[in-house]
Amino acid sequence: MDMSMPWLAFVIQIPVFAIVGWLFVRGRPARWTGPVLLGTLVLTFAATIWAFHGADRTWGLMWPQVLAAVLGYGVFLAGVGLGWLLPWLVARSQR
Repeated sequence: MDMSMPWLAFVIQIPVFAIVGWLFVRGRPARWTGPVLLGTLVLTFAATIWAFHGADRTWGLMWPQVLAAVLGYGVFLAGVGLGWLLPWLVARSQR
């Protein structure tokens, strides 16, 4: 299998990431959005590659792509969700 395939799993996720990232940026403090989105993208890329290479290929040739995409979406949404809570948690801890 070609080594560029994890890239394919990541590239097909980009439109959803762009929309969710745009919704995340709206109304968020500017100092949080950049680091949260960058960190989330790095973690998502790492999870996508890990899932692609760790997938059980006995389930079929498409399974690595499916697992990589699903795990990538999950990691991205979890990162954005935590980033959405981050300003509230910091403000609450400073009281």
